[in-house]
Amino acid sequence: METKLASNTRSSFSPLTIKSKRTTSLTSVNMGLEFAALAGRSVVLGGALAGGLHAVSGPDHFPALLPRCLGKPWLPAAKIGSLWGLGHALSAMAIGLAVFLIKDKALTSHPLIAGIAIGADIAIGLSLCFIGFLSWQEARGRDFAKDLGEAKLHQKQSVFMKANTLLNGLFHGLSLDGVPTLMPVLGLGSLSTALTFLASYGLGVMIAMTCATVFIGQGTMSLAESTNFDLGKLVRGTAIAAIVIGVLWTLRAIFFPA
Repeated sequence: METKLASNTRSSFSPLTIKSKRTTSLTSVNMGLEFAALAGRSVVLGGALAGGLHAVSGPDHFPALLPRCLGKPWLPAAKIGSLWGLGHALSAMAIGLAVFLIKDKALTSHPLIAGIAIGADIAIGLSLCFIGFLSWQEARGRDFAKDLGEAKLHQKQSVFMKANTLLNGLFHGLSLDGVPTLMPVLGLGSLSTALTFLASYGLGVMIAMTCATVFIGQGTMSLAESTNFDLGKLVRGTAIAAIVIGVLWTLRAIFFPA
């Protein structure tokens, strides 16, 4: 009996057995690390795609940006898109964090949150009207052919213009129309994972809006330079569209709140 017990003890502590256990342990650790890395990449990619999708599908985004970036060279247009996207991303990320922290409660169930959402929608509508009105005023009597030539030389934006673009994006981010693209945070298990998703979401918004404004600005500028295309008509048309959408947006927020 003692001989058999000693034999079992020696076999359990033999170099081959220890090596086998170490190999199994290392394999488990490696599999865990690979799974964590895969999950991390999925969170980052999913957040970036959700942010990009929201950026290009938001009904109030392009009416707010078109009057600002039409006929602009790629660099000023990129600055407009990135600043607006940054402001929009910050407020959208804040809403996403609130969604994660509230979890099972409906976001609009709290009267304060519902009031903020209505106020933000009204502010968005009025800002669209304001942007459209300013764009219409600026377009009156302008020589766009001359402005296109000067735009290549003068590409700097004032601090006021940068702050205005950032704040406008911030206001638009407070609208709850982007909440569906933020819903994946409800399925994330930890705060760190949720923050990773939201940071990727914000980056996706910025990249998508920057690409969109570069395409619109440089595209319309090249079109106006190479053809007899009347950029002034397009600017005035987008200004009118922004005003109309702004009025409808404000009326919807007042009489038909979400």
